[in-house]
Amino acid sequence: MKHRFFVLLVLLPLFINAQDSEFRWGQFGLNGGFSNARGDFHAEYSNPMITGSLDIFFGFPDINSLAGLQIRSIGLGTEHTSIDDTTYVGNGLYALGLDSEAKTSINVLHLGSRFIPWKEAIVSPYIDLSGGIQLVDYQTSIRAEFKNGWEDLSDNEESKVAMSYGLALGLFYRINKNFLIDVRAQYYGSTRVRYPVMDDLSFDSYGQPYVKTNKSTTDMLIFSVGVVLYELNDG
Repeated sequence: MKHRFFVLLVLLPLFINAQDSEFRWGQFGLNGGFSNARGDFHAEYSNPMITGSLDIFFGFPDINSLAGLQIRSIGLGTEHTSIDDTTYVGNGLYALGLDSEAKTSINVLHLGSRFIPWKEAIVSPYIDLSGGIQLVDYQTSIRAEFKNGWEDLSDNEESKVAMSYGLALGLFYRINKNFLIDVRAQYYGSTRVRYPVMDDLSFDSYGQPYVKTNKSTTDMLIFSVGVVLYELNDG
């Protein structure tokens, strides 16, 4: 229910006085920065994560509002776990050592709305509301060392989908008529989704190793700086 309410908030500026407004305002933005996981997600990913995004907005200058698309990618990095000891790996085999790897990223696609109270000022704050989906992509692999060398035990690639939403507070600094500097702080929340954790390898009932996963929300705070190409026809 709260996600449906949030979508209504996102789309609301499109309908306010829309009949009296003309679609003649655009912004194209690129930004990069870092994100910090929150809540249960922070217990597994406590280090800052690199992130970048693309924003495409069109809107109505009469009501100081825009709506559009936000695409963001968040790299959770590559994690490794090793066991340097003789280990049973199933099928009557013993490995001299094990090495596992997990590479994870989150890709976000949101529809959003943006309100800029002073659209032509040199410095202007703004607020973004957005909602959509996120895709958690991860690749995991496990290798075992035997007397004759290393062998791959498993190599998996999975994608998990979750609903997500965002709230951003930002500041535009105008360089000239068509170029802005964008500084923002953004909160992302999501429904529960599964992702790998690399605190240690796990073993199934047959003794075969696998990479453990956890399921939680992937809430995070994002801080970024970027540039915006800006077009306003207020005539």
